Amino acid sequence: MGVRIISLIIMGLSLIFLLVTLCNRTYRKYYLPVKMVCSLEFLLFSFTMGLLYGQLLQTLKLLPGLLLCLIGDLFMGMRHKSQKNTCFLLGTMAFALAHISFLVMLLISYPFQWADLTVVIVMPIVIKLLKKTGQFRFGKYEGMAILYSILVAGFAWKSAEIAIGTMQSADICLAAGAVCFFLSDSLIFLISFWKKRVWPLHGMEISAYYIAMCLIGLSISLR
Repeated sequence: MGVRIISLIIMGLSLIFLLVTLCNRTYRKYYLPVKMVCSLEFLLFSFTMGLLYGQLLQTLKLLPGLLLCLIGDLFMGMRHKSQKNTCFLLGTMAFALAHISFLVMLLISYPFQWADLTVVIVMPIVIKLLKKTGQFRFGKYEGMAILYSILVAGFAWKSAEIAIGTMQSADICLAAGAVCFFLSDSLIFLISFWKKRVWPLHGMEISAYYIAMCLIGLSISLR
């Protein structure tokens, strides 16, 4: 318990410093290295939880997705600094593969249900409706936005379905992490495609993402 609390405090302080580098022009040049330190801390947190609570196998199941998230963090951090579309695309691909990895992990333990197709139907409709409002610029990325939204919503949907079915603390924690992941990606969606530029969304997106990673790590210790 003590290690878990100390780890959460350290990660919380790192997140605060990351937000400072985002908001303060003086420290903004440190944004990418601080972001990568944060990401490595959250990855190490998952390993620590697996080792301390005898759940290393569960950590290894999550490892491909966690490593892909780390790669996605690197490219998204570079994109924030350089504003290059290539970094955005590579980061999106890494996170898409991460969500596929998480989904495969869940589907191995909990078989596919027809209700899981809900997100495949709903998310494209949502994207099309948003496009019709005239407030979003998708351009050539519309197909990518639809596919990615299905993946991230699928992870949140399946984990929530499992949590409701088992009502176990570990599954509930993982589902909460997946929902925070969905919130984070929804904010990235707004930042990337919404015609309005709302700066606070960046801080909210980063906070939601690292809370998601923290909850995924915590879920390991609750098994």
